[in-house]
Amino acid sequence: MASPRQQSLSSLLGLYLSATLVIFATALLIWTYDTAIKAVNAQLLLDFDQRFTIARNVLTHRLDLINANLSHIAVSDRVLSKIHSGKKAATETELGRVVWDQTDSSLDILFMATAENNTIWADASAPFLDVSPFLPLIAEHKQSLAPSGAVLHLQTNNRSLTMLVSAVPLVRQDTGKVIGTLFGGIVLGDNFTLVEGIRSSTESREIILLEDGRILASTSLEDSAATREIRELGKRVIQEDFVRLPGELIASFRPLALPSFPAPLVCGIAIADLTPTSITNAYMHKGAFTITLSIVFFLGTILLIHRVTRPSLNRLLDYTNKVRSGDTQARFQPVRINELNIVGQAMEEMVAKLQASQSYVEGIVNSMPSVLIGVDHFGVVTLWNDKAAQASGKIADQIKGRRLDEAFPELASDMEMILASIREGKVREIHKRVRNKDGIAIYENVVVYPLAVGYDGGSAGAVVRVDDVSERVRIEEIIVQTEKMISVGGLAAGMAHEINNPLGGILQGAQNIERRLSPDLTANIKAAEAQGTTLEAVRGYMLDRGLLRMLDGIRDSGERAAKIVRNMLNFSRGSESRRKVCDLNALVDHAVELASSDYDLKKKYDFRRIDIQRQFHPEPVTISCTEMEIEQVVLNLLQNAAYAMADSDQTDNPPRIILRSRLEPGFSVFEVEDNGPGLSEDVRKRIFEPFYTTKPPGLGTGLGLSVSYFIITQNHGGTFSVESEPGKGAKFIIKLPAT
Repeated sequence: MASPRQQSLSSLLGLYLSATLVIFATALLIWTYDTAIKAVNAQLLLDFDQRFTIARNVLTHRLDLINANLSHIAVSDRVLSKIHSGKKAATETELGRVVWDQTDSSLDILFMATAENNTIWADASAPFLDVSPFLPLIAEHKQSLAPSGAVLHLQTNNRSLTMLVSAVPLVRQDTGKVIGTLFGGIVLGDNFTLVEGIRSSTESREIILLEDGRILASTSLEDSAATREIRELGKRVIQEDFVRLPGELIASFRPLALPSFPAPLVCGIAIADLTPTSITNAYMHKGAFTITLSIVFFLGTILLIHRVTRPSLNRLLDYTNKVRSGDTQARFQPVRINELNIVGQAMEEMVAKLQASQSYVEGIVNSMPSVLIGVDHFGVVTLWNDKAAQASGKIADQIKGRRLDEAFPELASDMEMILASIREGKVREIHKRVRNKDGIAIYENVVVYPLAVGYDGGSAGAVVRVDDVSERVRIEEIIVQTEKMISVGGLAAGMAHEINNPLGGILQGAQNIERRLSPDLTANIKAAEAQGTTLEAVRGYMLDRGLLRMLDGIRDSGERAAKIVRNMLNFSRGSESRRKVCDLNALVDHAVELASSDYDLKKKYDFRRIDIQRQFHPEPVTISCTEMEIEQVVLNLLQNAAYAMADSDQTDNPPRIILRSRLEPGFSVFEVEDNGPGLSEDVRKRIFEPFYTTKPPGLGTGLGLSVSYFIITQNHGGTFSVESEPGKGAKFIIKLPAT
């Protein structure tokens, strides 16, 4: 298929030029409008600065006027004469007359306090204001009021009052002695005259005075949206330079730098909005035209780009969707736009690398000898390696979306531990967990590794690893038994040396008795005749009473004991020098012949009542061994099996021993299996320990199997193991290196 004509993406960018120019023009329009607005706002700030300066001057002038009035009253002869007369009522009347007749501004507060104890002596304050409760409080601030006055905010039990107050001393003219203090001022609360004067002086629309967030006085008498907004803003005392209000008003709030206590006064000034309406309208028309033109160019450009680039983009998107859905065989088809080709080829390379990396990781996971299963935080399977498929008989596709306890029932009992490991973020382990598989005990180690990030980057999960450690457990058991047998070797050597000496005396004594009874020696005949009898009579008596047979038994038992002693010595120092190549089948047959004549009434077994079955390999099974030791091991196993089946039901389950031999790569294998009561798990683990026995006291020493174990593992380099379950008999397995 011919490759389509390719076109650089840079050529398409020219299509955006018109839209870019329109956008630039719009930005320039916005910038010029913003600059004009900022210039107007700067002028507004300057204008507000001037107005607040005038407002501050009005209040300062009012304080100066209060001070001037008080100073005028303090030197009035009529006032001083009334004070000298000591007539309080006349003094109050004279103070009121002077305020109304001789001052340029009325005083809401006017009173006199004595110099001695600063008590109120004469009060000429406006009675309708009821300021008398506040006069003692004003007098307490005498020091802070002189000489220029201050703003006071006073609080009684149920009232508060804010005022402009000043104080001047009253001096006796003839002596120059201070006889008291004259206080005067105006109340700021609801003082319409004051705020109206500020509005007139600042040429503003509205004035509001606040103290500590509380409205003191305001010129806003009409109930309009603008006046309500001014009052609300005044209560909150906003911190912006100014704010625009409904009704084309602009308001600003600033503190007035006046002597005050305890909080400064805040003045709010509202003026008409000076932003030229024509500027706004002109820029609105230009903006509408620019925006319309931009929309036209934008739509045209979008249509053109859509027709030119859409097919190429669709092809790229189609490829990405295939990859996302898991189609790793998808290939990117080249398009007209070079840059999109570069992107598509890069994605192809990235997908190939990811696929190779994923295959590599899967290969590692599947090559692991352990069962590896990944789960999410709900316990749903997300990873299933080949070993898991082999152990469960289920492939990965069969367990997709299933919980672990359903996919791998062997781990159902461990689900709570696995989920707890995910929640806690801690590794959990179970060592040597036992489960039964086809009648065989399987030992497993289970380890749970929590993951911070789960499958496909989702929520946390875990990886569960299951290892079959059955062989390791058996090897560990063999190692333990071997170490125990090494210690028994030293004990056996010591016992052999200690027993050998008295045993030699017994054998020698038995031999001497036989010699003393032998007719071949003349001395024996003479000794019998000297006692009035003949040697034949003595031998006849001993024969009738079985004494000769007893002597034979003593000699045979002694020789057997000597043989055991020699075996114990061999047990302690090995026997490589006496090894030879033997047929295992022949050794077993010889051991069976020895056992067939063994009958022990005390131990309740008789080999004549046991069905012994031979399942030998048809060819000779040759091994390099010490013949006597292997026979000893086989004989011990036969005797143990016979004892185990001594109490079995002879009718329903007749005692049976099966002897097997076979060849395995590198080994000759011999098995002894019985249908007795079997062994518990605890007994099976300890069966090869020295001196461990399940027989009653007096019936066993616990050394038979431990010695046999030592002979097989140490002297012959083989393995000795047992398989058994309660009620299912026992099977002892011996593996010896083949020759």
